[in-house]
Amino acid sequence: APLLDSFTDLTHTAIKTCDGFLFRDFWKQGVAIWNPWLRQVGWIEYVDKGFHFCGVGYDRNRPDKSYKILGDTYQVGYKRIAVYECASHAVKFLDVPFKQWPNMGPLSLNGNLYWVTSNPDDTNEYLIRSFDFSNEMFRTFCLLPCRKNHSRDELVLAVYKRDGFSLLKQCYVTGEIEVWVTKNKISEEEVVWIHLMTLPTSNLPKLVNKLCGVSYFIFDKTIIMCCGDQETGAACTYIVREDMCKKIQIGLGIDRFSHCVYLPNFIPVPSEFKPLRV
Repeated sequence: APLLDSFTDLTHTAIKTCDGFLFRDFWKQGVAIWNPWLRQVGWIEYVDKGFHFCGVGYDRNRPDKSYKILGDTYQVGYKRIAVYECASHAVKFLDVPFKQWPNMGPLSLNGNLYWVTSNPDDTNEYLIRSFDFSNEMFRTFCLLPCRKNHSRDELVLAVYKRDGFSLLKQCYVTGEIEVWVTKNKISEEEVVWIHLMTLPTSNLPKLVNKLCGVSYFIFDKTIIMCCGDQETGAACTYIVREDMCKKIQIGLGIDRFSHCVYLPNFIPVPSEFKPLRV
């Protein structure tokens, strides 16, 4: 689309997914919603609204999914956040009950956002926080099943089998990878974690401090992961299991790129998003 082609600053753009749609943020301009299977693109503009896109979800109490955007307000310490309702174009600002904001983009699952953060009372213990778009409230969702043994150990949260979570931990010292998954679908009930597998040290790069982040999914005890190359920063896909680690470069040179795991569907782009030609 000509409008989307005019935005070329990848440094301040991000791609997120929510219920089979891709959402691409354009820094301080708006968000494009895209269903690539139907070749449909919509656009929400929020120029001069005073926030930066962090994630997207919806009100689960309404029969029609009312999509909302969560944004930070550029304040030191993230003391306030913005909630932008796509249908009405209304924006409200809320106080944040904590000082730590996700260092990786929040995951959208069943209308809510989830992210990993440290426990302020125990620096080696980590937990999942969430934001519920239905009541517009933050809460502590659950503790993680493991701790960090080194400050540079990496913890990466992902959606597992559409309705659950997986957690990947890479030991900074050895490079060993451990993976846990939730036993049941994510709901308001207590979360139970199951240790799925341990992968030995391999040629998988160190995942800490990846400029463009890490995304992955698990299929039959195989990890398919996207992140930057250890030396060049080029986008690469890794296929990792107990007896194999295969690297496929999909980008050229040192570059800034956005990526996410996408589960397709055939749902049309909602009407509250202005249609764009593709």
